[in-house]
Amino acid sequence: MCGIFAILQQSPSSFPIKKTLEALKHLEYRGYDSCGIFYKNIDTNNYVMEKSIGKIDQLNPNNTHRVKWVLGHTRWATHGVPCEENAHPHLSYKGDIVLIHNGIIENHKILKSKIGSCIFNGTTDSEILVNYIQYLCDTHPILDFKDILSICSTDIIGSYSIVIYNKNIPDTFFLMKNNTPLVIGNTTNGYQISSDGHTFNDDVNHIIDPPDTSLTILTGRSIAIYNLDDLETLPIIKTKYTHDPTIITGKGEYKHYMLKEIIKQSDTIRSCLRGRLLDGKLTLEELDNNNTLLHTKRLLICACGTSYYSGLIGKYIIEELCDITVDVEQASEYRYRKSHFNKDTTMIVISQSGETADTLGALQKYKKKNGMVISICNVMGSTIAKKADINININVGPEIGVASTKAFTGQLCVLYLFAIWLAEKKQINSQTTISLKESMVKLPSMYEAFIHNNKQHLHNIAKSYRFCDNMLFMGRGYNYPVAMEGALKVKEISYMHAEGYSAAEMKHGPIALIDNMMPVVFIALKDSVYDKVVSNLQEIKSRGGKVICIINENNNELNNLIYDKILIPKIDEQLYPFLCIIPIQLFSYYLALERGCSIDQPRNLAKSVTVE
Repeated sequence: MCGIFAILQQSPSSFPIKKTLEALKHLEYRGYDSCGIFYKNIDTNNYVMEKSIGKIDQLNPNNTHRVKWVLGHTRWATHGVPCEENAHPHLSYKGDIVLIHNGIIENHKILKSKIGSCIFNGTTDSEILVNYIQYLCDTHPILDFKDILSICSTDIIGSYSIVIYNKNIPDTFFLMKNNTPLVIGNTTNGYQISSDGHTFNDDVNHIIDPPDTSLTILTGRSIAIYNLDDLETLPIIKTKYTHDPTIITGKGEYKHYMLKEIIKQSDTIRSCLRGRLLDGKLTLEELDNNNTLLHTKRLLICACGTSYYSGLIGKYIIEELCDITVDVEQASEYRYRKSHFNKDTTMIVISQSGETADTLGALQKYKKKNGMVISICNVMGSTIAKKADINININVGPEIGVASTKAFTGQLCVLYLFAIWLAEKKQINSQTTISLKESMVKLPSMYEAFIHNNKQHLHNIAKSYRFCDNMLFMGRGYNYPVAMEGALKVKEISYMHAEGYSAAEMKHGPIALIDNMMPVVFIALKDSVYDKVVSNLQEIKSRGGKVICIINENNNELNNLIYDKILIPKIDEQLYPFLCIIPIQLFSYYLALERGCSIDQPRNLAKSVTVE
């Protein structure tokens, strides 16, 4: 989950340092525990290492130094606490090899035992790796460095994207990649290397995405890619890169990226529907020529975190519309347990980044059995998107806030379109699908109206509960997963303990927690289980619980049962998750704001969980 950025160019200038710091700042969504850069000052011929605990703003290198290359890194701690000793770049015990690494080396303890006597400054697997490479150089002095790295790749177990500099091979980068993102941007003056191509600027004209288990060797003027196993030369595949200056333009008028991404979800839905739903006709080009799905008897959805909750809602709508069994599993559990494979099952994996380690592992497990996999991702060209048989992009643009908001609604949108598409192909539930299509195109304007009318109201409610230590979220049917996602949002950004439950399960344990210090966010809409939900509300009220209730406009039946109410318009029952999630996201945001929390970069979290 760390962020890597590096520049190697033909002629020296001060640009690489400035650009690297700028790019690392944009990569802080991947990690912000510590950071560092390494370069060689052309004018003094001295190497410079700068490291700091915390965010990129803590680094203060000399921006006027002329350099040909820079290695940069922002860290999310896996092995070892955040400290300067554990920050990247890492230097080998002889000082010859410098390395930045994203990923995890699972057998680092074995590698460390092979090295022998060596002083380690920190406690990371990455420092062990750079010293192991130095050890291989020392024990195989006649081998070319390319051969050394090939040997290293056979000895290490794990996922990695690595940029290496060897002081004995001037002005050359060595890149190793396996199951972790790393892309190369080709410029007229050399190359930029990054964990995320969105950090490139308009100097980049082409993108090169090295395959897994590859070694790339870069100089300012040349590039060569090899298979790490046998060092056979691989083709260099370039794709045209068009820099979009609107992608990372900051927060604009908003205090946080998260608030911007919540408010702009009307655009999210429009973007997701664009080209897919027009004048009542649904087109999913990714699926339109695929007949396998019509014969699929079971769908298996695998995902993690927020994507898992969107998958649970996807199960509800697909089973209702498509007359097919849908199971949803946490990818982290599925990938490691013994499971039954059925050739009549299609897997759907969901990941915002397309790089989630456990979701990728679940996909690979299923592909080994020759199962068909559909991915729902937000990043074109991501590892999961490339390895799936079919990828459906959610088209919502980069999500910078660590706590997922617009990606959740984008995933829901694609899952609903998928369900409608499959039902239409099967020629079933036509009246329901027609109604859903008509209502989905109205969602963006409903979002805008709701936010305009309720933003301040939600802020006021959040102020009332900012000193609470615990909170429950309750919902039933389609809104049960929404309750779980709401609890996750509160935990992620306000650091308040929260749990999401089916309202029907309240009497099976959670009701013991109810008192006047336990606020309960309750979704009580006029749907097929409304009467049951009202009964659950009465039980909370009788025990002194404080209820924040999401109810339909013009519903005054519950006024005596609730402390605060949030009104949403009536829509098809199946679409209520789209409307319920907006107030929950805003409430979570304002709760964190009032509690003084770091909202865009909450403690201990990173955007893309690319390591286990």
